[in-house]
Amino acid sequence: MANMRIAFLLACIAATTWAHAAAAYDWKSYRYPDDGFVVDFPAAPKVANAPLSPAQWVRGKQYSANFSTVAFFAQAFLYKPDIRAKVAPDDLLRVAIDGASQAGTCASKTESELSFPGAIAREVIFDKCGGDFRVKMRLVLIADWLYSVYVVGNPGVENDQDTSRFLDSFNLVSDR
Repeated sequence: MANMRIAFLLACIAATTWAHAAAAYDWKSYRYPDDGFVVDFPAAPKVANAPLSPAQWVRGKQYSANFSTVAFFAQAFLYKPDIRAKVAPDDLLRVAIDGASQAGTCASKTESELSFPGAIAREVIFDKCGGDFRVKMRLVLIADWLYSVYVVGNPGVENDQDTSRFLDSFNLVSDR
């Protein structure tokens, strides 16, 4: 999970340092069948392999679209089957949430369960991340996959309609 924390911290930093502003977002759906999901991004996302511990993970990808005051992220992590077999789903989500909070030096503002067919899911809003940033994150755990979809920005981003559009657009696909 330390590598997830590094990726999360880098995301917070990226949200503050990307200098190109978007006058208007160009929302499009992006389908990632190898990672099992579809999500709408406000611009073409950059794709990167997530730095992961090979003892825990098979693979991980991060998709991101960054602007001057906000960044949109979707991550897909495939656990090794023995990890999921040994650790309770709620414990895996707890580790992911606590790891994200620590990586961003955040205080957890709210956490709630989400209804997501066939999965367990949480929504978390982190406050005062890396200074005064906010993060609204949804985590979905299904089979051996952990998905993290989140937006990093200034206070108020957690209530923004673009944040809602992005988070609400996330869905699983079965054409892997």
